[in-house]
Amino acid sequence: MALTYSPNLYSGTLYQEIFQEIFFANKTVRDGYVRLIDNVKDATILTSMSSTTAIKDYQAEPTTSTALTPSDTSLAPVQVMLYEEFDPNTLRGSRFAVDMAPGSFNMISNEFERAVMEHFAGKFGSSIERAIWQNVKTADKTAVAAAGSLNADVKRGWSQSDALVSMNGLWGKATITAAIAATGVKIATKNTDVATAFANLLSTCPTEAVMREDFTIFAPREYYQVILAKNSASTYRDVFTVIPETKEVFYQGIPVKFVPLTYTTATAAACLIAGPANDLVVGADLFSDTNTIEIGKKYNYADTMFVKAKFSLDTAVMFPANFTVQCNY
Repeated sequence: MALTYSPNLYSGTLYQEIFQEIFFANKTVRDGYVRLIDNVKDATILTSMSSTTAIKDYQAEPTTSTALTPSDTSLAPVQVMLYEEFDPNTLRGSRFAVDMAPGSFNMISNEFERAVMEHFAGKFGSSIERAIWQNVKTADKTAVAAAGSLNADVKRGWSQSDALVSMNGLWGKATITAAIAATGVKIATKNTDVATAFANLLSTCPTEAVMREDFTIFAPREYYQVILAKNSASTYRDVFTVIPETKEVFYQGIPVKFVPLTYTTATAAACLIAGPANDLVVGADLFSDTNTIEIGKKYNYADTMFVKAKFSLDTAVMFPANFTVQCNY
């Protein structure tokens, strides 16, 4: 069984709160970091339109000066899930036995079910957010590793990414097409100094993208502490604007959002992406599914129980040329 529990025999008064290990809520979905498209049951087509348009002097018989290019991108959420099993008999002799009904057949604890649902809802949401940003398909990961023409740092970023479910997250979609070729995304010069890395991102991104109101720098969560250290080491002024109460950070007035992008603590290796947030798309059948957890009996004739959650997920990056990525390896 997946549940490992060595309870202390309860005696006296039980402290009501059950402490949970720390995990991050799914802020990408909850706070709308990117564009969210709900109610995608099977697949939907996202169409983008680009052109080269310029005014010119009047002509009685005008000739075209516009190259109009529509482009379709498929958003096809795949089903992902969380599943664990446990033996409720493990709970006998624990604090959870207090609210079990009398009788050997009764081994269900309402308090335990509530604690499990609260815990796994948060863990599941955190896993979903990680997949949104850094998951890649196993087959694509193998193909990228074998592709000789791709940027070496991008390839290393792919090698460090998760390959847990069959969809590519936003960082992967930004850098590699379905044909395992490079997209039009810009690749900024890497630097392990956080201020220099962010400056390189901005200098590489197209001016039109940087000037958009939704232009955002997305960085690994670990960079928050790196930024605090950078400010502490600054002599005359803070390089980053930090609002401690809300953990908001700005670089040159540009919002920095901390998400589960790839970060390797041992080498400080990191993947970053900057661009218009509304052009990063996450699609699902129903986003509220991230908070839906099911607990039940595995078999009618047995006591083994399960905890399960399901969710559908896919991502898309519109206009990759408006984005800059960086791989500080």
